[in-house]
Amino acid sequence: VGFEALFFARADYQDIAKRREDRTMEMIWRASKSLGSSAQIFTGILAHDYDPPPGFIYDIETTEATIQDDPFLYDYNVEQQIDSFVQLAKEQAKQFRTNHIMWTMGEDFCYENANTWFKQMDKLIHYANK
Repeated sequence: VGFEALFFARADYQDIAKRREDRTMEMIWRASKSLGSSAQIFTGILAHDYDPPPGFIYDIETTEATIQDDPFLYDYNVEQQIDSFVQLAKEQAKQFRTNHIMWTMGEDFCYENANTWFKQMDKLIHYANK
């Protein structure tokens, strides 16, 4: 088929729990013994389905806090948001053996207000890298 990898969001909850514990959320899927390595593919199960991590949904109907980066406003929360984001990334990383994790920021019917999503993600990237 030409794919180099396949990632999916849904699997049996018991399998996911075991894989999280064993740090085997990524694997080589060998689809056929008779075809050998020509029928294998790097595969991974996404940590939060394909949803953003909890607390980082920026859709129009969300009640979650956005990143407020104006220090003169009462709800300034850059440090709190970035600390939470980094902690969630560290927790997710514990489920994998590699140094690289896929971090999904979307779900069905998201991005109705894409401008808000991208502004918030730009802030996450900017402040997390500071």
